[in-house]
Amino acid sequence: MIKLRARGACVALISFGVINISLIPQAQGSSNYRQVSFQQVSSAPSSDVIDDERAPTGWKRYQFQYGGGDVFSIVLPKAPQESVENTRLAPTGAVTTHTFTSASEKSIYVASYIEDLPVEVQRSPVAKQKFLESLWNGYTAAIGRAMKDKGLAELKVKLLARRNRVVSGRQAQEQDFTIGNTFGRGRAVLAGRYVYMVMTLSPDAELTSERASFLKLFEIHPKR
Repeated sequence: MIKLRARGACVALISFGVINISLIPQAQGSSNYRQVSFQQVSSAPSSDVIDDERAPTGWKRYQFQYGGGDVFSIVLPKAPQESVENTRLAPTGAVTTHTFTSASEKSIYVASYIEDLPVEVQRSPVAKQKFLESLWNGYTAAIGRAMKDKGLAELKVKLLARRNRVVSGRQAQEQDFTIGNTFGRGRAVLAGRYVYMVMTLSPDAELTSERASFLKLFEIHPKR
């Protein structure tokens, strides 16, 4: 469990598995999909750990690769914990989500890799855009609900500015948001049947150099 201590009365509590993709059907934006069942396990992830001179002092680069998709590469202040969730969707099959969580003194860093999305999300730029919009809504709402489940007041979620970005030569979307008085920014890439996504949350509205580095140094590499 990771606790983020904030100024005043704001306390953001995110535990492993809080941010998950059990709301993939809502993210699809289609009544044709329904969640049948899911299984979630938590562990220390298997990854390549390397030094990156561009990262903040003491941080390491962690690279993850699974059966499908490309290499998911991020910098973090500490070794992350991993939550793996297998979600069965009718009628399309299973979606697997790997979520990695790490924290510094004042910020939380979350990364998610989602594989085996239904082919419908690839059919057009409009479908991709709608999927990403629903994904941001779903993730941020999940955090707010999880806080309520932990005995905290359910916090109001607000999506703010959205921008186009490029990550490793691929089109990406950047989203600002608030959850109560916690400030967040994330980036997401939808590539084929895979999503690569990072978020940082903090009680400080100003994007610190460390949080900026986390976003800027998010990379995706082809498997060798």
